[in-house]
Amino acid sequence: MTVDYDLQLLMPDTITVELPMGKDAYNRIVYGPATSYRCRVEQSTSLVRDQDGRERISNTQIYFYTTVRLPHAARILFADGTTYPIMSIDSTTDEHGDLFTKVSM
Repeated sequence: MTVDYDLQLLMPDTITVELPMGKDAYNRIVYGPATSYRCRVEQSTSLVRDQDGRERISNTQIYFYTTVRLPHAARILFADGTTYPIMSIDSTTDEHGDLFTKVSM
């Protein structure tokens, strides 16, 4: 699904995502090929609920240009090569369905 052009203008950043493909012999997650997504990265503090329902402090929120279906085990790589664990994933909808995906880290 594509998003409104006005919303595209608010998404100047690019993030690389690697989806988990399974586990290796040492029970570590093995990631698939990297995919780049258009997004908006905001560095602000907010209170979020993680996948277990606990309240956590998020310092980074990523708004994806498209509705991306990410598992919590996905790895998000920033331009400088750093990565942080995903705390929460939320989809925002309108009358036509999904609009964008917000990931808090």
